[in-house]
Amino acid sequence: MLQWPNYKLLFCCVAMFMITVVISMSPEKESKLNGTTPTIDKYQYKCIFDDIQLTSQSTTTLNYRHPPSREKRSADHVYQPIRIKNVIGNLDPPMESEVIEKIHNVVGAATTIITKIFKVYPVQGPLILSRSATACSRQFLYGVNMNKCAATSFAYTGEECLDGFMIPDDHLEGLSLWTETGSEPSEVVFPNGVGLADTDIVLYLKAEHTVACNSKQIFAYAASCKLDQFNRPIAGLVNFCPNYLKEDVYDEKEFTLVALHEIFHILGFSQRLFDTFQVCSVCEEGLHCEDRGDIVYEDAAGQIRLHTPAVSLAAQKQWNCTDDSIGVPLENKNGGSSSSHWESQVMLGSLMAPVLSEPHLTFLDEITLSVFEDSGWYKVNYEYAEEYPWGKGQGCEFANSDYCLQDTEYFCNSSNSGCHYLHEDIATCASDEYLSGCSIFKSQKWCGAVNTTKETNATSMCYLSNLLPTTNGHSELRGQCYLTRCINNSSQYEIKVNNSQWILCIPGEPVTIPGYIGEVHCPPVNVICRDKTSILDILNTSPIDIPTSPLFSFTTQATEIQTIISIQFNFSAQDVDHDQVKVAFLSSICHLIPVNRSSVVISDTYLDQGIFQFTFLNLTTQEVMLHIDTLRSAVINQEFQLYYQNQSFTAYQFTILPHLWTEGIDASLYTTVPNTTRDIPQFTPSLLFAIVIIGCTLLTVLFALAVLALKMVKQQAMVAPLPTISMDVEVTCSPRVHVKEPRNAYQVPSRENTSTFI
Repeated sequence: MLQWPNYKLLFCCVAMFMITVVISMSPEKESKLNGTTPTIDKYQYKCIFDDIQLTSQSTTTLNYRHPPSREKRSADHVYQPIRIKNVIGNLDPPMESEVIEKIHNVVGAATTIITKIFKVYPVQGPLILSRSATACSRQFLYGVNMNKCAATSFAYTGEECLDGFMIPDDHLEGLSLWTETGSEPSEVVFPNGVGLADTDIVLYLKAEHTVACNSKQIFAYAASCKLDQFNRPIAGLVNFCPNYLKEDVYDEKEFTLVALHEIFHILGFSQRLFDTFQVCSVCEEGLHCEDRGDIVYEDAAGQIRLHTPAVSLAAQKQWNCTDDSIGVPLENKNGGSSSSHWESQVMLGSLMAPVLSEPHLTFLDEITLSVFEDSGWYKVNYEYAEEYPWGKGQGCEFANSDYCLQDTEYFCNSSNSGCHYLHEDIATCASDEYLSGCSIFKSQKWCGAVNTTKETNATSMCYLSNLLPTTNGHSELRGQCYLTRCINNSSQYEIKVNNSQWILCIPGEPVTIPGYIGEVHCPPVNVICRDKTSILDILNTSPIDIPTSPLFSFTTQATEIQTIISIQFNFSAQDVDHDQVKVAFLSSICHLIPVNRSSVVISDTYLDQGIFQFTFLNLTTQEVMLHIDTLRSAVINQEFQLYYQNQSFTAYQFTILPHLWTEGIDASLYTTVPNTTRDIPQFTPSLLFAIVIIGCTLLTVLFALAVLALKMVKQQAMVAPLPTISMDVEVTCSPRVHVKEPRNAYQVPSRENTSTFI
């Protein structure tokens, strides 16, 4: 007879099997549009500019005005404050007015700061962007129509800046097709746009929840997408992650610095543009520029450095050294290549460090501004550069990677509580991935934050202290906030602990406070009484007169988006070029359904563990109603093929994303259509683990059944001989033992009852 332990064993095995299957089949990534608020690590913004900046950008030859003869010798008269046009569009639905207002505020503040700092050689007439070379598949090589377009590229649908954001056609030059000898175009594919008046650079702004927004500490990101003939960026895009614009985490000062940081990348603080920096001069013909040459080099210690005349001069001034060859280290945590940020160890707190700290600990330093000066594209007003305390006067060796091993006020080597080097914050000694093994006191609590307990106040500073009320006890030195006031023209300062009297704090001498045991250590006067500044103070200076059209405008692109569709493929190609895969995908779409190529805008691609997901949009309601069944059937019947690198990949999942239903479409019918004959997936680690567990479970079940069968055989063999039966004895039979077969774990439900949702 089957005993309880055997049932228990079988039950545990089957349960383990089912749990393993569920875990192994669960999705390993969230949808990029799920809107889940990520864990907020406030004031620790990380920049991903190098991960998303385009490898190539098309060039537009702009019309720059020629200076009158009286201005030829004065570049200061020729260069004018940069005119930035901000174009808001493609916001996440619903387009809440408060989101637009926040973007308007932070970008408006950032661009106001930039226009006060940078001057450019102004564009004459409207800014009209060129179309990329990929728009035309064939050009005439000779004849009267030499270099004119004979045929458009099959996959060309318009100009994309980033994340599928399409530059409005009104901002672009037209595209026409020509015959070999025709004097007029045979077809106007795109008419000429009117361009952007009074504009030297256009910034496209949006707030869309993308895959990058799921990552911790990424509030926004940006990229430039168009250059002029001198390689100056003239168009770029900034995307703000909507979850960080929510009231409970949004901080306008912080976001203004984030916007300023990202726009600085667009303007040229980019490792992809360093080698295109120019040496420019104003001549009779206008602006003349030549390549500056190599400005990035690797020193003997393997540190990547940026060296230009203005950068080197600013570094010597900052560190009080006389080495003309000194370059400023660029962050290279991945080793072997530079990035578009300063090395944190050397330039902590700079606006262009890879991690931004609190606004009161972030500085617009002269070294950073000098990069733009030596780009050749800008004239810089250094009056707005802030005094930068980090490493001030420490000598050229401060820029060496081993400087942090020395015992200085800038670095630490313990885990104790202390004070940030500016003594405005209680801090803890710690390191991170950008500090190259060095440790610093990282801010944990700002003493300048006003609260009701009077522990912190606008005039409070941080001191190392072990003060305790007058009782028996002992305390370790740790960071504490005390009220502070500078006296005698900031040559001395006093502190106040709770209700004590003001006590003179003498640097280098411990101070005791009546009514307390322990002591307070006093930092140098120049640290406590330094003139505190903020980048945002520039907003309070006198406005400048810029002849410009309205600073902000809106595109109608977002209103054209009516349906978003996602299609997934099993994918096993190596060294994937996303742009080429997009072209292949567009070809597949247009082969299946007769839609205008400009109607299909690929907004995102995602490749993860052998699954390639395409998200595309801009199909109108009519197009969806006409062609949705065709796409759905093609996926179900394994007829949706993508051809790339001489391989064919089959679509297995088709989804209409649920938050943007087109009116008139039955959502329940078209939410998701899985392919029940899905291709064999790649053997990922999780899949291999699941296979091993499933195999072990099956072996365990088989072993248990074998043991059970053996026991039953033994029991039958041990049955005693039947007694002699007389006619008076009633014969009874033992009931038959029924063994229930285990349920087949591999039963496949019918297609009609299958539903999968994303």
